[in-house]
Amino acid sequence: MEKGNNERYFNFPINLLKGFINNTEECLENIRDYSVYDTMLRLNIENTTCEDIAIRVAKSYYRIDYADSFNGMKLYEQIRENYPKTGLNVSIFNDFYNNSKSEFEKVCLLSFLAIKSILQNKNYCLITNLYWYSRVSGLANKVSNESLISEDLKKYFTRHYITKIKDELQLNWGLKEYSMGVRGFYVSFNLSLKELIENVELKKMSNRRKKLKLDKKKILIEVLRDIK
Repeated sequence: MEKGNNERYFNFPINLLKGFINNTEECLENIRDYSVYDTMLRLNIENTTCEDIAIRVAKSYYRIDYADSFNGMKLYEQIRENYPKTGLNVSIFNDFYNNSKSEFEKVCLLSFLAIKSILQNKNYCLITNLYWYSRVSGLANKVSNESLISEDLKKYFTRHYITKIKDELQLNWGLKEYSMGVRGFYVSFNLSLKELIENVELKKMSNRRKKLKLDKKKILIEVLRDIK
């Protein structure tokens, strides 16, 4: 559901997803406006608040009909520069903007974007459910406990729904997930499942060997100290 050779992406801070479940259209418009304004800045287009320029950029670059550069500018100025970002391809944006979606479909989109915001350019990484759902809630950092997760998402922070969402992302969104023998779970969009498992198991083996060497060194130091 994600890939496309000529696809355009809205790249935006994860906090623009706050309130997505109940205010989907507004959140999507903010994502669109922020991304178009950001693109105008990166293209060094003068008078970046001019609406007709924003519309031309939206039409030519993103292949959409409209964007509000003034709203994009306000959002851009309110968000700190290093806030974690994610990417939404324009086809999925159009699908969610123009068509009615169930709450579960919205949660799956949020879950997908949250994992992308954590992975960034890495081939794979280890995450926890709490860190994942913190990002699903539009937060940059992992919350200390599940009570701080967004109220409209708490009912999905259960074993049943977490498993169901992971299954959906693996079946229809290109996610590869592996969690055997670890706290949390490994995720990837770039690797095949076989490649992900190989990388994880090789890393675990390497870590065990390092620990073995450190344990031996520690024991050697203790023994030498005792025999002096």
